[in-house]
This record gives sequence, C-alpha cells and structure tokens, in this order.
Amino acid sequence: MDNSTNQDIKELTKSIRALFAAILTRALKDIFKPTYSDQEIYKSQALYWLTVNDSDSFTSFINICSYLDIDVDNIRHIVNAEVKRLERGLP
Repeated sequence: MDNSTNQDIKELTKSIRALFAAILTRALKDIFKPTYSDQEIYKSQALYWLTVNDSDSFTSFINICSYLDIDVDNIRHIVNAEVKRLERGLP
C-alpha cells in the first residue's frame, strides 16, 4: 500500500468516526435536549433506536457503539436512569 492510500484510509476512518459520533450525539440530544416542535416523536424514535438489539444494520446503536468503543449496556443504563429521573421531575 502506498502512502497516499494509507492517508485515504485514515481520512475515511476519521470521517466515519465523526459521522457515528454525530449520529449518537443527535440521538442523545433528541432524548434530553429536543429542539423540534414535535420533540416527543424524535425522543421516542431515539429511545427505540437505543433499545433495539440490531447488529445487522450498519448504523444501529450497537454497531455505532462498537465502532466507537463505547459500552452499549453502560450507555443504555445511564440513559434509562436519566430518563426516569427527568420523568420524576428531578433536576
């Protein structure tokens, strides 16, 4: 592999990581800091995406977390705890 190809692969990897981080960030914002008038729809879709055990889809929550080296169960636990806390009206 020449240096140019190596650099292209590094840039592609960097771009994919940035895209996956943006997808995960958007889902978390849709859950905790919604900015849309129909925010409940986006919130429920994001929560559903986080709970589905889909390993076939390239952009599933599980695959994105795996690619970003994030523990799926830990994130799910934290999100669930925060959602319950907010539902109880706690700050």
